[in-house]
Amino acid sequence: MDWEYFKFLNCTKAHMISQDDGSYKFILMTKDALHLAILNADANDVHSYAMFDLVISHPMKPGFWKIHGCMNDQIMHSTGEKTNLGLLEAMMNQDPYMHASIIFGRGRFQADILVDPKREYQFDLSDKKKLAERTVEKMIEFAPQHSRLFKEMIMVSKPSKPFSYTAKNTMRRGVILKEYDQEINDMYDLVEKSMQSNVPPPEKWDLDSAMWFALLGSRIVLQV
Repeated sequence: MDWEYFKFLNCTKAHMISQDDGSYKFILMTKDALHLAILNADANDVHSYAMFDLVISHPMKPGFWKIHGCMNDQIMHSTGEKTNLGLLEAMMNQDPYMHASIIFGRGRFQADILVDPKREYQFDLSDKKKLAERTVEKMIEFAPQHSRLFKEMIMVSKPSKPFSYTAKNTMRRGVILKEYDQEINDMYDLVEKSMQSNVPPPEKWDLDSAMWFALLGSRIVLQV
């Protein structure tokens, strides 16, 4: 929808820095007709103000942008609720079986997590419900309802798609999520399809399965 996009005024000058995932960090630069009250960065040797928002360009109209998110530890869901990435990822990364993890779900109804087990703990992906079970339960207890994860939606990294890191051993979040874009979309599509039919009750009632059943039910109600 085009109403989500904006264009910078002619009196402004913006410098875009690619984040390697289709989004850009934008820096507002000082210009003859524009004097900034706050300066916190230099762009091309020009005193500037670095915003903490990420933008993406219009696919058909060059020069038009829309806000994609923030350069912090939060993602916003389609409901307007926010999930704190740092705390939940830190909990998962403390699991003895885990090497790294990424929580995602920007613009989606529900958060999900992509985990990268330590090499010595590779396992059968069909048995992923047993993956870091105690850690997931702790995360469920800790997180607010809109940020709770479900074992049924945990994604596991593939040996053919290893996580990518910078020279400083920082996880390249945008690059990794782009690499797994198809798997992520397929997973959410599967959830959407389940909304179009009756949702069978879980075979075993426990806290996690009950919350999963409630989530699917709420999705159906919101779609009606």
